[in-house]
Amino acid sequence: MSQDLDANERSQTTTASPRSIPKSPPALLSGARLNRWLPPRDLLFDRLVLIYQMPKIGSQTIEATLRSCKFPHAIRRFHYLSPTLAGTVRRGISSDSPDSAWKSEAQQQLDWIGEISRTIRLRRLMCGLGVRLPKLEVITGARDLLSLVLSSIFENYLYFEKSVDAMTVERCREAILHPKTFKALRNWFDLELKRFIRVDVFDRPFSHEQGYSIFENRFARVLVYRFEALDRLPGLLRNFLGHEIPSLSNTNVSSNKSYSAQYTHVRQNLRLPPHFVNSLYSDKMMRHFYSESERAALLARWADPRPS
Repeated sequence: MSQDLDANERSQTTTASPRSIPKSPPALLSGARLNRWLPPRDLLFDRLVLIYQMPKIGSQTIEATLRSCKFPHAIRRFHYLSPTLAGTVRRGISSDSPDSAWKSEAQQQLDWIGEISRTIRLRRLMCGLGVRLPKLEVITGARDLLSLVLSSIFENYLYFEKSVDAMTVERCREAILHPKTFKALRNWFDLELKRFIRVDVFDRPFSHEQGYSIFENRFARVLVYRFEALDRLPGLLRNFLGHEIPSLSNTNVSSNKSYSAQYTHVRQNLRLPPHFVNSLYSDKMMRHFYSESERAALLARWADPRPS
């Protein structure tokens, strides 16, 4: 597997820069308040796996797989750390639309944001000071954005309509074409992974044939896989984590959901304006993770062939 050490990370000295110093604990107090601010010791000093990726790329399956094979180290799964994207989740929780299961899952992720953010800042600071720590092990992924968004719309259909039957082709088309639908997703790797883990996946070509790449700096190792390589993840995870993983524990799969029939119908019949699809597949993220021929096939798959 290919690895790439970031030049800035290689040249880092053991002195932490002021920017890397974490925000001070509340009122700089010791005792109980300080203990509540500090992350648990195992998150700071032991191996830590972060399943840190956009929604609907298999994060729940990866977590369930690692837990089922008794992976012995801490695991945290979440989608966002940046305040901008986390704010979107908060607004969803405050809405009357999402169901209770979605709210519970989203609230757990929000509860972890503060803890994980402090953990990352403190571990990065300690690495800068020369403290020997295991590198963070980050698992993230990429997916065709139209497939990702359509799957997410059905996962959260109560946010749009009162019943799944109301999620018609036209209703989904309307939701997808909303100007804000793709804004955060298009920039996820810059807003999230690059900002917090200091890994820029666009620094070098992605292996389309392999379906994955590994990046590494002095602070973290990052496995980036494509959704299409999900079935190969047991081997990828085994090599990346050094732990035996016999098979995937598939979880949160659209085909197993109550909305499966309607989702399949919409997926088969949905077509979108060619200029919109072409703009999406000309985006930096899609050009990086999908070859020209793959993007051409996706364009043909989603673009409406009828004159607009």
